[in-house]
Amino acid sequence: MNKIISLCILIVVSVTISGCDSSKSASKSNFKKVLNDYFARRCVMAEPFKLSFRDKDLYPMTVPATSSILIEQNNALVEAGLLDSEPAGDGILGNKKHGNLTVYSLTEQGKKAFASFDQGRLPPEEGFCYGNRHVKEIRYFTEPDAMMGLTISEVEFTTEVMNIAEWVNAEYIKNAFSSVQRDLNKTEDDATLVLTSDGWKHEKELNLR
Repeated sequence: MNKIISLCILIVVSVTISGCDSSKSASKSNFKKVLNDYFARRCVMAEPFKLSFRDKDLYPMTVPATSSILIEQNNALVEAGLLDSEPAGDGILGNKKHGNLTVYSLTEQGKKAFASFDQGRLPPEEGFCYGNRHVKEIRYFTEPDAMMGLTISEVEFTTEVMNIAEWVNAEYIKNAFSSVQRDLNKTEDDATLVLTSDGWKHEKELNLR
């Protein structure tokens, strides 16, 4: 009799433990881990505008003097030590003749900070990493529900940026990249998680967009 009771207790405990540890369970602790694992593989970045989404590489970038926003952004990155600049005179850019071209290229420091993340059907997310987003607390999540053949949950959470690079605190960077100040000050965010055979994943990892 005691053996039967012990066996029943062992089964209950095993089921409970496996349920708690399941990567497929919908819980605040599990979603916090999923999101922090995702953010650890990416970074918060300053993203320069692109002249053309058809360009394979963002740098070297040739910029005409008429592109004031790109000039401001890239000059700020030069001042931060992430880019070098070199005047290229007049030339052809995008089948048009331009004067006062400037070529911007990555410095060694810039190569370390630069990152490119695939976004599936969208152009890659490219820019200069200056920190990592960290989830402090899951505020709430919606009950998992089926949508277009997927099981998803919408999650809202509190957040902060950690491991912040010194160069991003410069006023000329914040003036050139409006997103930097916004992301540094962001304390709440949301995400869509998708249930897969390997557990919950951020939608961006699945190239759904």
